[in-house]
Amino acid sequence: MAAPKSCGAKGDKTEACGSAQSECTRTVYQYACVSVPVKLVPKAEIDGMTAELCGEPVVECRPCECGGGFEISVTQRLSITMPITYRISACEGECSICCRE
Repeated sequence: MAAPKSCGAKGDKTEACGSAQSECTRTVYQYACVSVPVKLVPKAEIDGMTAELCGEPVVECRPCECGGGFEISVTQRLSITMPITYRISACEGECSICCRE
């Protein structure tokens, strides 16, 4: 950051402060880098899940490996409806600042 000029400084062609010049205005600027950590917490909820049968079940029968019996497998196709609500919340951390030129 450059040093601001002051009224009546050496080499300044204006009159010294306190004489004919009654005020002196300067604008200064400073850049800063501001940082804040933000923690995001997601959440999902499943509400009112439903299942609907589609078609007929399929039954498969095969000999059991345990000797002498049979094993069956029943397969059913389903249409599953799951309304999912997604949410997110944010929590800010400690803010920090660093001056930059």
